Amino acid sequence: MVLGAMSLVMASQAQAIVFFLSAILLILLTNIVFMGRLKMPPGKVGGKVSILVPARNEEANIRRCVESLVAQAGVDHEVIVLDDGSTDRTAAILAELALRHSKLRVVKGKELPAGWTGKNHACWLLAEESSGDVLFFTDADTYHSPNSAAAASYALRSRKAGLVSGIVRQEYGSFGEMLTVPVMNWALLCFMPVMLSNLLPHPLFSSACGQFMVFDRGAYLACGGHKAVKGQVLEDMELARLVKKSGSKALLLDATELVSCRMYAGFADAVGGFTKNLFAVFRNSILTNTFVWTWLSMVTVCPVLYLLLPSYVKSGATAYRSLASVALCLLIWVVGYYKSKTPLALAVIYPFSVILWSALALRSMVATITGRSTWKERRLPKAKVRLV
Repeated sequence: MVLGAMSLVMASQAQAIVFFLSAILLILLTNIVFMGRLKMPPGKVGGKVSILVPARNEEANIRRCVESLVAQAGVDHEVIVLDDGSTDRTAAILAELALRHSKLRVVKGKELPAGWTGKNHACWLLAEESSGDVLFFTDADTYHSPNSAAAASYALRSRKAGLVSGIVRQEYGSFGEMLTVPVMNWALLCFMPVMLSNLLPHPLFSSACGQFMVFDRGAYLACGGHKAVKGQVLEDMELARLVKKSGSKALLLDATELVSCRMYAGFADAVGGFTKNLFAVFRNSILTNTFVWTWLSMVTVCPVLYLLLPSYVKSGATAYRSLASVALCLLIWVVGYYKSKTPLALAVIYPFSVILWSALALRSMVATITGRSTWKERRLPKAKVRLV
């Protein structure tokens, strides 16, 4: 009797998992078909692009990033880098680069006001320093092909958007990074229907990547810019919502052929970075965060466990549905990693990545609730936490 009831519950759960994974696969395939790529413009793009880079303790990345930005072609541009109180060799490297590149201007950051994150304050100061009618915000750990600014500016103008953001290709220097970082782009592709995000004006359907944010200047100022999200750690998603609220289009495109980024230098750095912002993905909702990661862990782990159970515990339906779930998971991860230009071999270890991200989500929630979130040696503003 007990085994029969247990077998029935497992079969029902296995069926629900199959339905869920089928929906995720559908979203992923739809995104692959309908997500536009940043393309080369037919000629030189008019107007001026201000490329804006906040930098704090980026001595390992800043030279490569800046040299790729000053070399942009096909558009009139300036590059402004803000040294945000770096304590390493970032300032010295920037000073050397400024002597060699006339398009580069380096500005010093100001004391961080209460209630601001360091990045948002730096980006707001950069916007005030800029003169372009297109504001191109990018991180100091990115590397750009010579055409990224022209392609982004052309997409902004040709599609009459207020914001164009791009999914960039991630780089990895350690196994710990490979376990964690690729899940970010995979999640963007699997859980946000980009076609709806790009077509529908409602702010609920908004997505963006902070490593590559290109604004029409008027739309940026109309939505309030980084000042309007001054205390947000997930400012990219909030800015996309605000752009839509102010009446402009916010688009997410595929920039993996034009821009790459090594987000974190090792596993510990990745843990710190995702601890900072994972809870904010669900707008600091305790119940939503807990439900989502519990469910994703079950979807990932339960089918594998059910396949390992002896036949007298599970029904034939459970076995077949669990096998289908594992096959769907592998397909989803392989296709998602292929689209985001992630090594496909990493798809096989998807259960470990999901379990690790679930633990990071819990860590992020606890750090946010207790007000202990830090980044770049700064305490982040205490966020407002919601139950639902």
